[in-house]
Amino acid sequence: MCNKNFQQKEENLNIVAQKIISDANKKAEALFKQTEEAAEKQFSELKIELEKMHKESVNAATANYKEENKRRLLLCNIDIKRSELAFKQQLLDDVLSMAKQEVLKFSDKKYLELVKEILLKNANDGDKIIVSKKDEKRITAAVVNEVAKKLKIKLTREVESGFEGGVKILGKKFDRDFSLDSILKNIKERCENKLAEILFG
Repeated sequence: MCNKNFQQKEENLNIVAQKIISDANKKAEALFKQTEEAAEKQFSELKIELEKMHKESVNAATANYKEENKRRLLLCNIDIKRSELAFKQQLLDDVLSMAKQEVLKFSDKKYLELVKEILLKNANDGDKIIVSKKDEKRITAAVVNEVAKKLKIKLTREVESGFEGGVKILGKKFDRDFSLDSILKNIKERCENKLAEILFG
């Protein structure tokens, strides 16, 4: 039942994230189009310049000179792809920042339901639940005790600054980081790897 509820909440969170990403993509579409056009224009101008240089020196050109032209075109293409990757990485940062703020704006009820599901699924006996200073009044000791009671285990709560949103679980053998920053960092790394693969793979 808990897993089903958690899956439902996870799906709801995914819907919110998808909505945020969709809105951000629409806002960025015009800027991205301008960037692409500028990059294509730059590449076209350089290609024309190289072709002109080739025609002017065709009689004196050697195999090495032709190879150098190819290398310059290749390097130019790589530079354009790097610029495109940097732009998309910045866009990704903006989207994830918006997603974080959206989660932090959840109502207390909705936010606590999400936190409780994380704890119910991941907490073990003797764990220490680390709560953000900003969540001190939302994720109270009573909330942690409620989860401990359901799981029939012992949990303690501690407030810590340095992060906002989500929780951290300190265990006897290993720790688990479910802070929003950690979750979004993992998402960003996966997305950046995929972008690099698409552009350079």
